[in-house]
Amino acid sequence: MVIDISQEQILELLKSSPNIRFTAQDIIHSIKGGLRKERFYENMKKLERMDCIKKEKGCWFYVK
Repeated sequence: MVIDISQEQILELLKSSPNIRFTAQDIIHSIKGGLRKERFYENMKKLERMDCIKKEKGCWFYVK
C-alpha cells in the first residue's frame, strides 16, 4: 500500500493519540494546510484497511 502525504499526516495524528476517537471534522481541522472533505474520506478508506486504524460510531482511532 502506498501512503500519500495526507494519509501520512492522518496516520501520525491518530498514532500520536492512541485510543482517542477523532471525528472527520477533528481530523480535517488538525491537518496542517487543511484537507478537502472528499480527499479525507478517500484517504480514510485506504487507512481503514490497516489493522491499527479502527472506525467506531463515526470516529476513527489508532490501536496498538
